[in-house]
Amino acid sequence: MGSPEAGAYVTVAAAKGDPEQRIAVDTDLGTTGKLTLTAWNAKLKN
Repeated sequence: MGSPEAGAYVTVAAAKGDPEQRIAVDTDLGTTGKLTLTAWNAKLKN
């Protein structure tokens, strides 16, 4: 088992080579350190 991971933001781009955007989030990634995203939404609700 890995150590716990937490995050304060994600950096995303619509497609490879597109400008990146940093979005503030409050995350608890558990011990995997992985985040899975699905549909794109430029305005995330906190």
